[in-house]
Amino acid sequence: MAQEGGIRRMWDALCAWFYPSMTDRNLPWGVMHAIAEHRGLLYARELNMLDAPHIDLLVYLIAKLLHGDREAQLLFLETVFAHAEDVESLMVLARLIIARTPQERSVEAMKILQLHRQGFELWDALYQGAAYRVAQGDDADLVLVAYAPLVGFRCFAQALRDTGRSIYLISDKLIADQSADFCGYQFAWHDGIPLCTVVPKDHAWPSRLVVVEDTIKRGSTMRAVCDFIKGVRPDVSIAEIVLARTQPIT
Repeated sequence: MAQEGGIRRMWDALCAWFYPSMTDRNLPWGVMHAIAEHRGLLYARELNMLDAPHIDLLVYLIAKLLHGDREAQLLFLETVFAHAEDVESLMVLARLIIARTPQERSVEAMKILQLHRQGFELWDALYQGAAYRVAQGDDADLVLVAYAPLVGFRCFAQALRDTGRSIYLISDKLIADQSADFCGYQFAWHDGIPLCTVVPKDHAWPSRLVVVEDTIKRGSTMRAVCDFIKGVRPDVSIAEIVLARTQPIT
């Protein structure tokens, strides 16, 4: 017990040094300890330490956890898109997916430490501001560069629900994967019905897009996505929104 207490005090001291912006929505101590112990990873079972106040982190982490399982990933994101305001139901779904996922499967989780360090309220405001700009702007559809902006997926889904515009989630890794026949997903409302589909690499892109990335250092990921889209449709008009220019963790 004394040894455990000493480890806890040492970890608290490290957190105070590296992650000074503590709020009521802090990551649980167990989550931060697990990430440190596993060198940036969280195992599936450890996602259960996150609760309703961290639903947006769970959306991001579970989507990454399901990478490689197209059907399961699309179904999960479709449900989040269609029920973005129903946190209770989304938490039930999250728990179910975690329970059915092999517990030895892990997911890179350093991104959530970045958000914790910089403050969840700050990132809430950044995503809400971006969603408002997109919703109040022209008729451009939205492109999220996978996976980091999924932290704001619910925010964008709610803001664009009544606009008739689509949300795309596009992965630079899928773009670069020669064996993949798709590059992401498209989410849209049509006559009150959520429609979510796979985006093939030869997708007929709309003429106007807004591409959102959370943080960039050199901008290579966003540039890869934009260049890919322009390669398919050279006359496309693309506006870019970068929420923060900092050291990115993707």
